[in-house]
Amino acid sequence: MQELIRQVEEKKFKSWEKFKASLPQNAERGQWVNTGGQLMPAASLQQLVRQIKNGKIGGWDDMHAFYTRKSKEYGKDKLGHAYASLLEITGLTHSRFTKSKFRELLDSVLAIKQKMVENIRWSRARDYDNPFRQMTYNNFTEMNEVIGGLADNPFINQQESDFQSFTETVNRLKQLFR
Repeated sequence: MQELIRQVEEKKFKSWEKFKASLPQNAERGQWVNTGGQLMPAASLQQLVRQIKNGKIGGWDDMHAFYTRKSKEYGKDKLGHAYASLLEITGLTHSRFTKSKFRELLDSVLAIKQKMVENIRWSRARDYDNPFRQMTYNNFTEMNEVIGGLADNPFINQQESDFQSFTETVNRLKQLFR
């Protein structure tokens, strides 16, 4: 869903029809490989190997050109993989992926994100109550002075801020695709 949301935001779609038309109709999930720090579909790596074997890639310049092209295609490949994964998880097909289903999925992803942020806060709060963590300090006040209070935890605060922004984005998309 995050990739689909990113697609709408980056391309600034104003209609459901244009957004849906931008999604690959025959998207397929596949394996991905890390090729020295660059992620790409395994099929692309196999294509590279075939091109080396048949002489279409004859040197480092050709190899670098292939990697540059795949780097430019990364967003499209990632979107296709994400969309195929979403269809598989939800049991939908491209034709059954409707505006109302997208809105339902926006609600679902928002609820999941909210639960994640709540669990992050809960998990960090547990750390503050942990007697083994507290035992290296004279008291709770000293511990808070050294590591900071829960309310000042930058990771929690960043997650909550990100969630607020995400909520605004989701609400904007729900309005756009009413």
